[in-house]
Amino acid sequence: MLDLSSRAVLVSCEVNMFRTNRVDKDVTSKINQEYQTKRKAGSFTKQIMSKDYTRGYESAAAEIKRYYKLMTLPWDPVNRILAIELHQEFMDGTRQRISTFEDYYDQFCINFSQYVHSEKELLGPGLWRAEDYPSMTQVRDLGGVKLNIIPIPSVGDWRVKLSQDELDYLNENLKKQITARFTSAMTSAWKKLYDPVKAMADRLAESKKPHNSIVQNIKDILPVLPKLNIGNDPKLDEMVKEIERKLCGFSGKEIRQSKEVRNTLKDATAEIMKKMAPYAGVA
Repeated sequence: MLDLSSRAVLVSCEVNMFRTNRVDKDVTSKINQEYQTKRKAGSFTKQIMSKDYTRGYESAAAEIKRYYKLMTLPWDPVNRILAIELHQEFMDGTRQRISTFEDYYDQFCINFSQYVHSEKELLGPGLWRAEDYPSMTQVRDLGGVKLNIIPIPSVGDWRVKLSQDELDYLNENLKKQITARFTSAMTSAWKKLYDPVKAMADRLAESKKPHNSIVQNIKDILPVLPKLNIGNDPKLDEMVKEIERKLCGFSGKEIRQSKEVRNTLKDATAEIMKKMAPYAGVA
């Protein structure tokens, strides 16, 4: 079995911030009474803060999560796998994005009291509740990014006093878990490549002219995939080169203006998707 502990680490990323949705129990109760429901039929969720105030840090948070998923592969419900070769690039990129998030969030906290006062007028006495809004200090404490990096468990690295039979059982069980997760991670690597190609194919099939993004989304993932190829799968490396050669040679403008180019790309995406499907788990 491939020794992943020397090729990758596990990383988790959690972005915390002030959330703007609240369930209003009073309004929920009134709605259920008005419609004479025999049980609770749902909840009324209100937005207690305008998106104009929170858009900056929410967009920055979304970018952190997007980058985190771009540079890693799934492993378990908490962690994702990060190739050692990508570690420095990932940390530099993540630090930059965290800094942007913190700048936006700090500005939000500075103006929080003013925003609350504005919402009191905008929501009106029927929906505004003072208890929905914590203090500025509490809001500041809510914000932050938790990045945790740990090694991948290594078979045989048990520092416990057990019988050899028990150790053999633990090693075999761990080996099965790692193998299953590794297989799933490599399928995800193929899927990460398959999805933007499918998006291009879908867009080319529409009557609307395609945007530049159909090429750019593919170009964004191509440099990452060879480094995420922790299993050294030659087929994945070959597919990256084939996609770059066949799908990335035209600009968005050329694709929009030339029906011939679009037809060429339609044929190429169909052929490439057919090749990738079994490895991406979509066959």
